[in-house]
Amino acid sequence: MKIVFFILILLQTTLNAQNDYTFNSLYRSFEEGKSFYVLKSSSVHVAPFITATTLGKVATGAVVRVEERMDEIFKVQGFRTNWYRITFDNNGQLEEGYLWGGNIAIGAFNAQEDEGVLFLYGVDHIGLVDRGNYTEESIQLRLYALLNTKVQDSVVFEAMGTLYTKTQGRAHGNKGLNAIKEIVELAFSDGYCGGVAATVTLFWDGQKLHYVNLLSNGFSSKTFANRFYIYPQEHLEQQQLIILRTEAGSFDANSRPVYLRQVDKRYIWTNNKLNALP
Repeated sequence: MKIVFFILILLQTTLNAQNDYTFNSLYRSFEEGKSFYVLKSSSVHVAPFITATTLGKVATGAVVRVEERMDEIFKVQGFRTNWYRITFDNNGQLEEGYLWGGNIAIGAFNAQEDEGVLFLYGVDHIGLVDRGNYTEESIQLRLYALLNTKVQDSVVFEAMGTLYTKTQGRAHGNKGLNAIKEIVELAFSDGYCGGVAATVTLFWDGQKLHYVNLLSNGFSSKTFANRFYIYPQEHLEQQQLIILRTEAGSFDANSRPVYLRQVDKRYIWTNNKLNALP
């Protein structure tokens, strides 16, 4: 089917590094006057330069207020973005200083089952990715898990889409998986027909984060193709079973789905990975 072929091509088009990091980019869009979490423990400086005197330190999970986006740009591990003038807590005193934008989380969300668990994500680095016949630069994201403000674990994975692709992180509880505390999803979406629609799934077991899979969706005005997990709370089959459903089809005159293909694969979570069942 054309839509399936399109998705395979689409998943090869990842978040390529570019020299033009425009102000509308997801990764350069910290709004002035709003507060954000710190992604990576880092120094706050008296001026927007890495060589400027250090005012203090901010840890992963600390909250800073963005006051102004600066024109100065700095590059670390292949990632090039702006400095920001921020307000931060410096040993109990509010002070202003300058923090490089790559050290600010682009997204944050709490666990569903434990409000003391916070997940943060943002750019870790720009890395070379092997595409088989060629290699290309791609943005790698890092997701942190914090328990009561203390970092417990983190994992790095490849981002999808373009510099403008929206991301949304969400925790779903364990959906009946006994060995898992939270099922975490990070969705990438361009929001239009033919754009990126993909979801990275990770499991949090209370101590460690486990990367599970990247699943894609695709749609047009006439066809659709989806891949998604169905968890123990969502089906009536044996306990601890995880079903990966792949479906594709078209829409009838009333825009209702007509399934042309629907295939289920069954897995169980053991030894910190998905294992296929016969």
